Amino acid sequence: MLQAKADSRPLRLDVAAREYFGEDSGVTRKSLQRLARQGKLRTFRVANKSFTTLAAVAEMVNSASERAPPDPHIAKPTLPSTVSAVERAAQAIASIGEAARDVR
Repeated sequence: MLQAKADSRPLRLDVAAREYFGEDSGVTRKSLQRLARQGKLRTFRVANKSFTTLAAVAEMVNSASERAPPDPHIAKPTLPSTVSAVERAAQAIASIGEAARDVR
């Protein structure tokens, strides 16, 4: 309950950037203003000042991570061979036949 109340507390954009992302993140008031103009971050204005909540910032981050294209630097898993089960069975039978010939 206390956490939910803290997440819904109105914060100035510079404070929200610092609290959510940290001092050294590079995310600033201007970064959040730009995201708000693009419609990606919910904000509201009081006395000609922009405010948001930590919940709105978290929602924006989660939404951005869902839309993000895959990172080309991350290795893609290798796909299994497309050899069919029938081909694998035929190969196994052939190798058994070769082994039987070698025993004779």
